[in-house]
Amino acid sequence: MNKLLNMFNLVNIFKKRMEFNFVEFVSVNSRSSIRLGFTLAEVLITLGIIGVVAAMTLPTLIQSNQDKVTVNKLKKVYSYLSQAYMMIYKDNGDPTNWGMSLAEKDDDGNILGAEGSKNMGDLFSKYLNVTKNCGLDEGCWYNGETYKLNGTPYEQAGGGIEKRSDLYKIRLSDGTLMAFGGLSGDCSLKRGNTKQLSNICSWVIVDINGENRPNTYGIDLFEFNVTKYGILPYGTPDDTMFGFETNCKKSAATSGNGCTAWVLYKENLDYTRCNDLSWNGKHKCK
Repeated sequence: MNKLLNMFNLVNIFKKRMEFNFVEFVSVNSRSSIRLGFTLAEVLITLGIIGVVAAMTLPTLIQSNQDKVTVNKLKKVYSYLSQAYMMIYKDNGDPTNWGMSLAEKDDDGNILGAEGSKNMGDLFSKYLNVTKNCGLDEGCWYNGETYKLNGTPYEQAGGGIEKRSDLYKIRLSDGTLMAFGGLSGDCSLKRGNTKQLSNICSWVIVDINGENRPNTYGIDLFEFNVTKYGILPYGTPDDTMFGFETNCKKSAATSGNGCTAWVLYKENLDYTRCNDLSWNGKHKCK
């Protein structure tokens, strides 16, 4: 009878106590109690655990998302250049006829003429969605420093990219900045033993997020070869001039120049977080 009475009392208690917050103790008899909810200490401990887990995982998730954004932007730019190259080839024939010669300089290194860069820029501009074309003049790029992957300023010959009169500069509708430079009118420049690397005509540098920082090679600044056989990113495994393993290291003199191919093919920027990556070995930090 006492047990039945206790159960009846318990049901009544639950009916009256539906709007509880943290803890309520309802006496059923002198020896037991029913706990409805969590103590404040338990809630705080749980929130603390959640906070620790979030602190451990959020930076990795954010970094991973940033890497994906960079990879996608660079792939889009690579596609722009490759499609433009094919259209130019269709309309103008072999790249040796495009006139992409190296800029002329005097004995002191001053630019005397950049006809090759101009020829190249004029051709590519026809097949890209250009919103501003500055040619060899200023006004398309940012007037400031560019940086190596190790954070030191990159001393450009002739000044920053914006001030270089040997580069043809444009701005695309999505904010991407491009600068074109001639290298070899007959496409005979050699930077490796592959078909493409043995026939380089010119080069392109791009800033995938426009004037926004960090303006750093390997982060938002990337470079491509224009060869007799297509567009080739800097830093491919056979690149002897700007190879990934020598030029995508923070300790390299040309730190960041050789990162383009890695971002496109390996789809990460883990070289910013560890120094032991290689084409034939480790591809990610973890």
